[in-house]
Amino acid sequence: MKVNAKNFIEDIKNKYNFITNKQVAEHFGVTRARISQWLQSNKIPLKYINSEDILEVSQKGKNELYQSVIKKQLDHIAILEEEIQAFQKNRKIFYKEVSDNWQYDIKVITTFASLKELQPSDITTVKTIIKNRSYFFGYTKEEFENHFNNWASSDLFDKNEVYELSKSHEKRRITAIQSNMDSFTISNKIRIFKKNGDPIWSIYKTYYDLSENLAITKIQFLDTLAKD
Repeated sequence: MKVNAKNFIEDIKNKYNFITNKQVAEHFGVTRARISQWLQSNKIPLKYINSEDILEVSQKGKNELYQSVIKKQLDHIAILEEEIQAFQKNRKIFYKEVSDNWQYDIKVITTFASLKELQPSDITTVKTIIKNRSYFFGYTKEEFENHFNNWASSDLFDKNEVYELSKSHEKRRITAIQSNMDSFTISNKIRIFKKNGDPIWSIYKTYYDLSENLAITKIQFLDTLAKD
């Protein structure tokens, strides 16, 4: 912070009832010539400023200083915002490209009608895609697809597993929203039950596109050759 030398000397005189620059010089332990140098250069050594409880700066100087600081901060913020936007765009592209290459047997697309945490029954399935399968674990193709369209209440899954996984996913989604993320991925495993009740493990990967409020889940069965 720049201190006006003339104002500073005058403030010292007022503070200690000094009249002359000589008295100011003696107060600081310097020569009167040094005081003259300060006034001519309009510069006061910092140690003398810090020794006094006086930091007089003209209002114009304050305004200029504040404006300079604010401008630098705004410029810095603008740069950071550009970097964040570029990072988010690149991250979203990366996640999307990765998710596009995931192998799957079933693809389920869901949407979210709220920015708050949802129960499984509140998450809407908009589309289920079955990839070239002829075996549906004892179900007809229509039954199998219907189970995935209504996965939250389906006997194809263990309801407790579905609830816990969905709860975990929702916490992650809300955290991502609060962190201003626009996309992320998550993966796990889940059991699928054949019509006769036998379980089969599957793995799934979900890509969340928060800007579109949707998720794309790709499921791959670990026993794709299972028979009744």
